[in-house]
Amino acid sequence: SFGQKASKVWTQIANGIAWSAIYGSINNITRSINNALDTMKAVDDQLVTVRKVTGFTKDQMAEIEAQAYKTAKAYGVAADAYLENVAAFSRAGYKERASELAELAVKTQLVGDTTAEVANQFLLSVDAAYQYKGNIQELQKVLDGANEIDNKYATSIEKIASGLGIVAPVAKQARVGIDELTAAIGTITAVTQRSGSEAARAFRALALNIIG
Repeated sequence: SFGQKASKVWTQIANGIAWSAIYGSINNITRSINNALDTMKAVDDQLVTVRKVTGFTKDQMAEIEAQAYKTAKAYGVAADAYLENVAAFSRAGYKERASELAELAVKTQLVGDTTAEVANQFLLSVDAAYQYKGNIQELQKVLDGANEIDNKYATSIEKIASGLGIVAPVAKQARVGIDELTAAIGTITAVTQRSGSEAARAFRALALNIIG
């Protein structure tokens, strides 16, 4: 009868939907496993790099690996990206404080919507110029100051960070404090709407004249 045929058709459709859902779930699981394996490989590769640079013990590396996944979970970033920052700061001579600086670099990237390269250069240049010796609290204050200017004026942390990374060493020689320098880069970029690097080069020329 028509009713039986219709019932059979609907049963076939339901079975097809069920199988599609099963296959879809299997594909999603497979994709998740592959992504997890890719992440683990990337993390392992970065751990090898960090160990080569630092010479850390097995226990120290275990702590860094745990911190990598903790940071990834807290900030929504890739664990291997955090470890890449650890390696960068270790190469720059901050072996014991590399993990903390790497986390601050991640914060800088997220707050400033900038790249790892800009975030690292910003922290390294400011730290070296103003002799903070990797002091996280002092560097956090600089980031907070840049964030405050970002919130109040038509500029961005990305512009300020990229500018500070270029001009900080010369500004310190000209006895310009970090707060004054941050405000100057923020003001120049806000008024001119030029990039942080352009503002930094202009301010660098002024600083060199002061030194001269």
